[in-house]
Amino acid sequence: MNTSRLLRTAIFAVASINLSGCVATVAESFRQNGARRAAFDLQCPASELKLVALGKRLDDPGVDGSEIGVQGCGRQAVYVKMFAPGGGPWILNSVEVRQPQTTPPSSSLP
Repeated sequence: MNTSRLLRTAIFAVASINLSGCVATVAESFRQNGARRAAFDLQCPASELKLVALGKRLDDPGVDGSEIGVQGCGRQAVYVKMFAPGGGPWILNSVEVRQPQTTPPSSSLP
């Protein structure tokens, strides 16, 4: 009985380690599955796109719900990794694709 339980625990541990190694980072996931779309949306070659961490670091696992900023060719946009079985696509989540601001917006409110 003890041997059987130990064997099951060892199998579970090995499977967990193997599965955790298969998860791409936020940056890897976006470059594999979102960069072509962002290049089209921003009208900019994928090689010129800069990724900006939003909420998670770029080297964190790229799980569903991850969010990333993309800048290139004077434009920027936000993409979110959608929920779907087997992992979802990266979807544009910005209201508009716009030029990045060089100065912070005015902090004065009416």
